[in-house]
Amino acid sequence: MTGATRLLVGAVLAALCVPVLDPEQQLFWRDTQRFFYPFKLAIAERLRRGELPFWDRWTESGVSVLGQLTPGLWHPATLLYLPLPFPLAFKLNHLLALPAAALGALLLARRLGAGAWAATIAALTYAGCGFLCAMTASNLPFALGHATLPIAVWAILRFTDAPGPSRLLLAAALLGSCGLAGEPQSMLLAGLIAGAWALLGAGVRAAPRMLARLALCGACGVLLSAPATLPAAERLRLGDARRLERAAGMFSLDVRRLPGLALPWAFDDTPELAGAGSDTPYSEYFSGEPHVAFADSIALGLPALILAAFGGPALLAGRRSSCSRRWERPLPCSGWRRT
Repeated sequence: MTGATRLLVGAVLAALCVPVLDPEQQLFWRDTQRFFYPFKLAIAERLRRGELPFWDRWTESGVSVLGQLTPGLWHPATLLYLPLPFPLAFKLNHLLALPAAALGALLLARRLGAGAWAATIAALTYAGCGFLCAMTASNLPFALGHATLPIAVWAILRFTDAPGPSRLLLAAALLGSCGLAGEPQSMLLAGLIAGAWALLGAGVRAAPRMLARLALCGACGVLLSAPATLPAAERLRLGDARRLERAAGMFSLDVRRLPGLALPWAFDDTPELAGAGSDTPYSEYFSGEPHVAFADSIALGLPALILAAFGGPALLAGRRSSCSRRWERPLPCSGWRRT
């Protein structure tokens, strides 16, 4: 990165994060207020007393914290709650997703051949997109999981290119941190994206060796995420199958919401915003059949979609074509010529 690109990335991230650090401000939207703030506060208080918060005494008659993914107890960001005041630690726990996303997108774009400015655009587009900013404010596991996804893909590809213990550890740690954050779907997506890219570039003869490297990396990532994912998987297995089946259908999204990826607030359809009133703060989640309104529209925005569809390949192609031309001096005193 050049000095100008560093300055641009830093300025945009500061514009997104610094206003939230105001002591008079606090993140509160949706699940952040209803679930994560009180849960993280309880975890922080118990950690500071020297206790391990494996059991939640304030939910029902007591429930296992280890049997839930969303608390993110084992994620490294939990260490923020030990030295820092809780309001600041809670904000940083969320806001760290944005620089992590920018760094991951930047490294991945550079690895795929993009120049400094193209990689900078990729970093700012991903870190500043509507989805990630919305999740940073409202759903911590999605924010941390999807923010880590690009850098996890970068680390996996780096390991498959040149295997080594340190590269394996880094790739597994980044991949596993998605699960530790409470977002195992990001682990799966990172594996699928990195695996497809590695296999397409390996060729037929090298495919078995590449598959073995990918399997090793994935297995290590799953093992590192096991403290969070395995107890939750066991609790899910022991749950009420019929209730889980009904819940899966209730929280599915209708295909008609897809235009909301391009148009911010394309579906302002929650009862609160529509002025229809609601019985409980959660009634917008259950809006009848067909199920359309799960949450307010989360938009990637037209610029990001256009860049993904056209700009990304064009920028990478332009980078390759510019690299194919070079200046050379074949003979002494013969002058420079372009090839």
